[in-house]
Amino acid sequence: MSSQSIKCAGVVVDGEVGQFRANTEKFGWQGESGTVIQEDGASVRAAQWKEGMFRIQLVDEDVLAFDGFDPRDFDKLWSHFQTHYKIHIKKWRPPSALNGDNVDDLLERLEECADAVDDASDGSASKKARELDLLKCVEESRDLINEALSGDKAVLNEIFGTDDCERIGAMRLGLDTV
Repeated sequence: MSSQSIKCAGVVVDGEVGQFRANTEKFGWQGESGTVIQEDGASVRAAQWKEGMFRIQLVDEDVLAFDGFDPRDFDKLWSHFQTHYKIHIKKWRPPSALNGDNVDDLLERLEECADAVDDASDGSASKKARELDLLKCVEESRDLINEALSGDKAVLNEIFGTDDCERIGAMRLGLDTV
């Protein structure tokens, strides 16, 4: 449960250090020189967080920029804004480096590893080593899928939804051999 008010010290606005505060109705910032920014919680349209930088868009389209938050402040800000202002703070994610070429390279390695396991003699040390290589490739596949699912859905569709879903079919075929 969110508390009725929060305080975050060391927050910077336009180069001046101050304290960010929020209660059930208002939020604001006061700088060391006495400069004050204060807004109603109801005036918030959207909010975004990126590595200690907090941006708040107001209904009049103004954007307030607060920097220097401790990364641990995100959870209490998120909870407070969600509970009291009904605003979900979006956490910025860096764009994914994932693309079709990455997936194609991984699929090729997955197929090569699966073929190497099939070619090795049953019960041999070579087969066990090749199986470990295949499992490493499967682990990379899992990580790639997790990255794709947590990123931009348009990129996901572009990579896996084109060419009659050939890539996802090839990945399933490779993983089914494990």
